[in-house]
Amino acid sequence: MFNSSGHRVGVTGPGFYGRGLPGLVHWSGNGAAGADILLQIGGYHGPIHRVPWCEMYFADNNSWIEVADMNRPRGHLRFACKITKDDLVFVPAGWDDTNHPQNTAELYDRTTDTWTLCADTLTEMRGGHITDEMPNGHYFIIGLGSGAEFYDHSTGLFTWAGLVYGPGREQFNHTQLDDGSFMYVGGAGKVVEKLVP
Repeated sequence: MFNSSGHRVGVTGPGFYGRGLPGLVHWSGNGAAGADILLQIGGYHGPIHRVPWCEMYFADNNSWIEVADMNRPRGHLRFACKITKDDLVFVPAGWDDTNHPQNTAELYDRTTDTWTLCADTLTEMRGGHITDEMPNGHYFIIGLGSGAEFYDHSTGLFTWAGLVYGPGREQFNHTQLDDGSFMYVGGAGKVVEKLVP
């Protein structure tokens, strides 16, 4: 389907939307979905240039708007971003514009349209990583580095969680199982890992 500006907007999965815009490319960015919006975060523009751009999609009127840029360009954020319980968008790490993973993170407040860099940094450089929310409200971050880590949004601190069996894992898949555990598959050969919170 198309919106009033002629931009393609199509459903790509239950509750997820995608679109094409000439000149505004977000390949390998991430979408953080709320109850009524989707935020397209970072990605690529051209062959290797990561971008700080962000746009917001409103399902109720099928429209997109540009919102404030992040403080850093970020790519390879496929499953990395999360919406916190206080309705901020948490964006950890990602590849930068010099083709290197980074360890900074930031938070987006859509009520003020502002991005704020987190005071603490991740324990490792990451890109192509995954973030999952744990039952205690902490966020588990795994991918690219030799280990995994937790982010405690209430304190703003990142803490080392230990080594993983698939170091260097990137652009991989995950799912939450019926027992509440998480399965991480691929991205580092044939390694499969399971996290039991």
